[in-house]
Amino acid sequence: MIKLTREDSGREISLKVGEVVEIALSASGAAGYMWYFNHLDPKYLELTGEESRVPSGERLTGAPLTKIWRLRARKEGETEMDMSLYRVWEGKEKAIDSFKIKVKIS
Repeated sequence: MIKLTREDSGREISLKVGEVVEIALSASGAAGYMWYFNHLDPKYLELTGEESRVPSGERLTGAPLTKIWRLRARKEGETEMDMSLYRVWEGKEKAIDSFKIKVKIS
């Protein structure tokens, strides 16, 4: 499994069909900011899991959280995955961060 974080944005990764990539991004849910997919082509990448984790020992209201997504490569080809961090009621036009990767699947 390939694991990606915010620092990997802009990278190009290579996967084999059936291989899984895990993306872990921090968000401030208490302030309303969450990560949303702008582009995820289900022909190439299948979302197989999603969860939220609070850093250990930080069970306080308003503590930052980490959102984790697991995506499985479905078929050979090239695609991009694009996410933005924004408040849903403000819309992605007011995004405060983004995460993008290029994916080559063989």
